Amino acid sequence: MTAAFRGGGLKKPHPGLAILFGGLIAGIFDISSAIVTTSMHGGNPIRMLQGIGYALIGPDSFKGGLATAALGLACHFAIAFGAAAAYYAVSRVYPVMVREPVVCGLLYGVPVHLVTNFVIVPLSRIGRILPGTPDQVMLGVVILMVFVGLPIALMTRRFGG
Repeated sequence: MTAAFRGGGLKKPHPGLAILFGGLIAGIFDISSAIVTTSMHGGNPIRMLQGIGYALIGPDSFKGGLATAALGLACHFAIAFGAAAAYYAVSRVYPVMVREPVVCGLLYGVPVHLVTNFVIVPLSRIGRILPGTPDQVMLGVVILMVFVGLPIALMTRRFGG
């Protein structure tokens, strides 16, 4: 077992590992929650993933079967890795993000939500902010706080030095 997984983090920062594991864990947790939520509401997880692919290729995404679902999954993970890279970069300027990963990670879910929904989605082929009830928005923010921000912050602490 490596020193990184025995506890206490590493003495030398390893940004690649922080970003890799932060993005991977956040991406897995977030997409899993999306699949569960979609399924609970009678939706089709493949169509949900194609909906993410819509951001790149537009309406044809729903005609592409598993290929465009895979594209959607790749887009999802690109955003997760980008969020991990951004957290790591900012944590170099604000060390409190490494010292207090639980509080900072939970708080980080809020800007992840804002950037995703008010920058990335409107700039994509979707082209507009997606509607949602206040309950749906709140659930989405909480999911990003717990399943995205927190694991990214914890992996930054673990591997960020």
